[in-house]
Amino acid sequence: QFGVALHNYSEQFLGFPFGWMCSSSDPSGCPPNQAWPNMWSGWPMLLPFVEQATLFNSLNFLLDSNNAQNTTGIAQALAVFVCPSFADAQAVPIRANPADPNSSILYYAGLANYKGHMAGGLRGGCTDPNNPLCQIYDNGVFFRNSHIGFRDLSDGTSRTILIGETIEGLWADATQCCVRTAPDRTVNLRANGQFVTPRYWSSMHPGGVNFLLGDGSVRMLSDSVDNDVLIRLMTRAGNDPVDDNQY
Repeated sequence: QFGVALHNYSEQFLGFPFGWMCSSSDPSGCPPNQAWPNMWSGWPMLLPFVEQATLFNSLNFLLDSNNAQNTTGIAQALAVFVCPSFADAQAVPIRANPADPNSSILYYAGLANYKGHMAGGLRGGCTDPNNPLCQIYDNGVFFRNSHIGFRDLSDGTSRTILIGETIEGLWADATQCCVRTAPDRTVNLRANGQFVTPRYWSSMHPGGVNFLLGDGSVRMLSDSVDNDVLIRLMTRAGNDPVDDNQY
């Protein structure tokens, strides 16, 4: 469904939705590596293309996503954003103190298991994945104020990942729109039965995670997929296409 929606959106707007939107007037200064909960994710832009035009029209994109005028809309639990293997669509309480489950609820936000791919790998000559100067934020498809189209997928649409599954996410929240694929992280990593990084690529499927490729196909990649191969699938124009027998 998302593959069809992205193709239809691209035909109309000559590219994919942004990963998240940050106005140049925002006090944060719009750093490439940081979104905030008041900012819009790009997923609401797809609502008219997944039979949710009424919800789309109810949202005021001139206001913050978590503005009181939008909280009824962003709380909508949409089955299209949720993997049936994980849970029923539901609204998630957003609390004043996220670390305290007893703190007051500010508003609710709709759950999402699908996120766009932001970037992959480290800058040349950098080996420390924790060093912000080594990180890449824009060699994928969905990132800050992005407008990537099929014309930009020079590695090939069947060799470039657009969207993947995660256990934790919110469809309207800019902070949870996208994933940056890092060489030191493991897909579906668990410890004592719990997901270590639930906002990273993860799923309830035994042994793998589903990903949407640019040609509209869906592939399940194994938990043990080679990180170098995964990163090469994430770069849209890395001149490093992957053969079918490598994943």
